[in-house]
Amino acid sequence: MFRAILLILVFLTNRTSMRKVLKYSLVSIVPLFIGIFLLKNNYFFSRKSLDSFYSYNEFIWDGKTYSSPLYIEKWQAEEDINRLVYTLEKAYIGGDFLDDEVKNAVQSLKKIPLNNSIEVSIFYEYISKVFDNISDLHANATFDAVCNIKNQRYSNNKNVGHLPWLVSLEKVDNDTSVLLIAITRFLDPSSHLWDGFLSSVEEKLPAASGVILDLRGNSGGNDCMGRKLADLLYGSSEWSWHVSKILFNNKSITLIMHANKIKELIECMKKTEANTDNLQKYYDNLVSQAIEVGEQKSSKKYIEREFSRSTINIEHIPKKPIFILMDMNCGSSGENMIDFLEDHPYALKIGENSAGAIHFGNVGFFLLPYSKIKISLGSQFKLYDDMRILEGKGIAPDYFITSIEAYEFVLDNFLTLAE
Repeated sequence: MFRAILLILVFLTNRTSMRKVLKYSLVSIVPLFIGIFLLKNNYFFSRKSLDSFYSYNEFIWDGKTYSSPLYIEKWQAEEDINRLVYTLEKAYIGGDFLDDEVKNAVQSLKKIPLNNSIEVSIFYEYISKVFDNISDLHANATFDAVCNIKNQRYSNNKNVGHLPWLVSLEKVDNDTSVLLIAITRFLDPSSHLWDGFLSSVEEKLPAASGVILDLRGNSGGNDCMGRKLADLLYGSSEWSWHVSKILFNNKSITLIMHANKIKELIECMKKTEANTDNLQKYYDNLVSQAIEVGEQKSSKKYIEREFSRSTINIEHIPKKPIFILMDMNCGSSGENMIDFLEDHPYALKIGENSAGAIHFGNVGFFLLPYSKIKISLGSQFKLYDDMRILEGKGIAPDYFITSIEAYEFVLDNFLTLAE
């Protein structure tokens, strides 16, 4: 309509002054209409191109708990997708070991249908389905930002509150006792919730005829306490596992994501009034590393840690059978605990296959800026000396028993299994 009126006016007049007026009107009004059009369609706020660069500081979590909004606009969803794509392509260690899966995930993210207003719960479902097709069980999307400590129930149905462990001598018969060590979560070793754990094992182990190590439902955490427990069960620190090498991703964004996980742990521990000084130092160190790596033009892609096999001294090992209870919810550091005891001559695995969250680990996270969806990704990859692949498959037990019946099975058959 505007263009038609303009043509009529030009046609009706031959005066130079009128032509000048129309000319300058065209110069000023047309950009105005173009600007309104671009503003209406969010072109000024559209996401960065997929080749754009994100700085590590754009991934830092401020420690606050966020609730996802009900809806976000199209340009906001596009920006969230762009940041996730960038992270998968540039900062995720799985990109080197699950190349095809990550490429397919990126293509799926780009194809998420977007309207002018997107319901975040539906947006989350699309993203979650993308992660379902990535073999790394640590890679996922969730809505939560800060952990919660909940009461746990252990194999003997004793509720021990918020402690992650239970150590108890249980009667098999009048003459035989077994030491039950139940662990539902491998918290950071600096947590005061571990107070008394190792001393309790040391104190009660000599009186037991065997050990039931209940790892059912143990979703993982930190390996440190598991290694110390393995020292006690081997009778010394002279043991080794079948992992030959661990590769740590050395990207600034990856380091920040891991720092976010440490901050989450700090916030979680503050709820129990625990001392978090050591964790805070670790967090500060990770951020400093991220800054240093980010400022370097080139840096090592991976930091490698190699493990050598050592000979186990059988004489140091207590001659007590160890029955490891496991199920499909035992994963990550819970599975590492099983790995630590692989060469123990008196250990048997009872129950069901573990989760298979094994090769990837050292999880970090970041929040998508607009939907506030939490993206968790591993930052390390673990290689075994025999090149076994267990991700998504899990560790197989020596005796397949329905996990809910595993504890009673060991108690009822302890004398036979211990032979």
